[in-house]
Amino acid sequence: MQAMMLNDRIHSASRLQSTLAKADEYLSKLPPETPYSDFEHRFQEMGFDRGWGDNAEHVLETIHLLSDILQAPDPSVLETFLGRIPMVFNVYGGEPPPATTAAANTLSTTATTATTAANPLHDGICRFVGLSSASR
Repeated sequence: MQAMMLNDRIHSASRLQSTLAKADEYLSKLPPETPYSDFEHRFQEMGFDRGWGDNAEHVLETIHLLSDILQAPDPSVLETFLGRIPMVFNVYGGEPPPATTAAANTLSTTATTATTAANPLHDGICRFVGLSSASR
């Protein structure tokens, strides 16, 4: 699985959380309308790739959403987060992508449903961004 929005500098959930805190601190010092291109290089150095937002304000909002999900999983926050990020689906053999499902205690396969329990939600987010959840 290829990680989305992260590069190889972030390799664990704990590293992601600490890097999100550093990014929050960095972005809080920028004017909200600062275009992403003005801090893209710094973000790549931290471990982030494109997809977080088009300016400092939007990127900061997305970072806050992911931080909230990792600290205290909540289905409504997950739904908001998934609505902001670029989604890429692999379709195998010409078959349609999996149907939208929300089985108990699982992370949904689409951005429209987020019925989960706390630990499986955290694990699902870690898998989604390409990290091992065992390193919390």
